[in-house]
Amino acid sequence: MIATVYRLQASANSPLPGPGLPHERLSRMAAHSVLVDLRTRFARAIASIPGQRGDWLRQQVDDSDDPFDLWLLRGAVFGALRDQGSAASRQARLDLHDALSDVFPNSAELLPLP
Repeated sequence: MIATVYRLQASANSPLPGPGLPHERLSRMAAHSVLVDLRTRFARAIASIPGQRGDWLRQQVDDSDDPFDLWLLRGAVFGALRDQGSAASRQARLDLHDALSDVFPNSAELLPLP
């Protein structure tokens, strides 16, 4: 039996990159994990926002593919949660504040007060 081994090789002309080194793959997996966690926390926070505003926010969160997309959306989410005025929305604001502080550690002065 003859075994054939195919190796992916990236070149300057290659349309797709190779699989990368193990530390590169781990970095991509870690970045994706951060995005998924942040999107989950945003989705949980805006789940109770009614109407078109809530629908729009949910669509924006679903379409986000980078933590910075969610960073740009923070003002609209915090504003919608503040307008609800409930204890649950206050807790959601605190959770989002913590999540954003974890992902963007030097940005506390740029975050709205929970």
